[in-house]
Amino acid sequence: MTYRLGHHSTSDDSTAYRSLDEVKTWEQKANPMVRFRRYITAKGLWSDSREDEFREAVKKEVGSVKKSACICCSVWAVVHIANSKLA
Repeated sequence: MTYRLGHHSTSDDSTAYRSLDEVKTWEQKANPMVRFRRYITAKGLWSDSREDEFREAVKKEVGSVKKSACICCSVWAVVHIANSKLA
């Protein structure tokens, strides 16, 4: 089971029916991501070193994708400018 940390919607103010302390307690102690991390670490399936390796791999991948996106944007801009000059 999880606990909804945020409001139901932008028009809902959940502080009207629950305290900020209650939300913080759930966020710190019962956050599903924190609980899952503890579980897989206890089972020997995850560690700080694996986390570091994973984060580094993700940074490299995001950097690579970002470079590709910049190249695509540059090519699109050149083609768009060239086409608008022809019109």
